[in-house]
Amino acid sequence: MYMNLFDTKFVIDGVEQESSLRELVEACNGPYGSPAAYSCDIPVPENGTIIDENTDPDLFPLEYVDNDSEKYINLLLNSDIHGITGLNPGAEARQSIANALAKALWYVPAPYMLDSMSVNLEWTWDTEAIGGYASLYRSVAAAADYAFEIGIRIASCRITGKPRSSSLAASCMYVPESDDPVPPVPVVSDNGKDGTRYMADSLRLKEQIGESTILYIPFDTSDAELGGSALAALLGGKGESTPMMLDPDYFIDSFEVVKELKDDGIILAGREIGRGGLLCALAGLAKSCGIGLEVDILPLQNAFRCEDATKILFNEIPGVLLAISDEDYGYIDTQMVLQDVAYYPVGFATGGNALKIRHKLNYNVADLLLPLMNRNPNK
Repeated sequence: MYMNLFDTKFVIDGVEQESSLRELVEACNGPYGSPAAYSCDIPVPENGTIIDENTDPDLFPLEYVDNDSEKYINLLLNSDIHGITGLNPGAEARQSIANALAKALWYVPAPYMLDSMSVNLEWTWDTEAIGGYASLYRSVAAAADYAFEIGIRIASCRITGKPRSSSLAASCMYVPESDDPVPPVPVVSDNGKDGTRYMADSLRLKEQIGESTILYIPFDTSDAELGGSALAALLGGKGESTPMMLDPDYFIDSFEVVKELKDDGIILAGREIGRGGLLCALAGLAKSCGIGLEVDILPLQNAFRCEDATKILFNEIPGVLLAISDEDYGYIDTQMVLQDVAYYPVGFATGGNALKIRHKLNYNVADLLLPLMNRNPNK
């Protein structure tokens, strides 16, 4: 009988795991609805058992200079550098799913929320090295647990072997309401040349955007860490620790309050926090809206208890940036308080095309001027 990796027994550190990969995913999906689709090109032993052990990743402090933020953002915006995975497979799996959902938020129509959504998961994984199968198992288990905790289904799983490379890519779908069974609709993120994620349909949009306030809403309560980030990869390493993403209830509340604001037409423009962190997202939002931004991250540094401006600006905790009208500020504040979701007014729109960052640097205040012309926030 042919057996693929999803049905194989795993023995890790001498202990046989209770569930196969397929059983982990099906436990997330439950007995109702269509089962997930599975695909794998990695051969398994004839005895149907994978034996492996956990290994510790090579960790070392990242070396960076706070005053080099302008150099870092230039390099990130003009390259295809992405974070290096393998630091914490479980945390990285949760972050991949959260990032995909935060990006899909702008394209899923009203009134669909998380309970209408599902994800396709594709692992490209190095299983040849010692610890490869063990880290893959941890990644699948974490992805299944997180999907269950935030109330979404896993529609498909694919595992592809690739030496010296391990990563998880997630994409989203939603199921339209219908009296008859209908297939899920893939969420297509067509960002356009300027990198716009969402802009309101308003005759006064240009005027409103030019007078808008910018809110930052992280979708998790993790510490600001650079492990596994694009900046860490740019600097030639993985880092020491990565955002853990251990608060699924907070993700649900954050996602749904922002989705409701978008569906109600309250948000003027929005963009998720992704590769390159807060600073690259700010640059992308400013360029796509045709505005400058004056940003103060001192409140963020105080809230995160982090005086390191580089960690605040380049960590990749999933979340969003919103441009809002001042007249809607009170309503948004009320909704955030009701859902117990933290938000941070980090800046406001200005004329010109500069991004001005005010932050704490060795207990002083510094200004960082970042001209935005000829930069591509899509990369």
